[in-house]
Amino acid sequence: MIKQAETREEQAKTRGVTEGQAAILLRQLRRRFQDLPTWIEEKVAAADLQQLERWSDRILDAESLVDLFDS
Repeated sequence: MIKQAETREEQAKTRGVTEGQAAILLRQLRRRFQDLPTWIEEKVAAADLQQLERWSDRILDAESLVDLFDS
């Protein structure tokens, strides 16, 4: 029972970190590229933490949204 509670707590923490990372990435994207197409917002919302981190690193060098999300 305690193990299950710890697992749920870890999952909730991971979900919170992922949602926070997604929110920051969307903010950066809007600042850099202005209005975002719906497909970008959906892609970010569906991404896992590792993917969000990769995109967050690549936003500094990407010339366009396509450059950022197609690689």
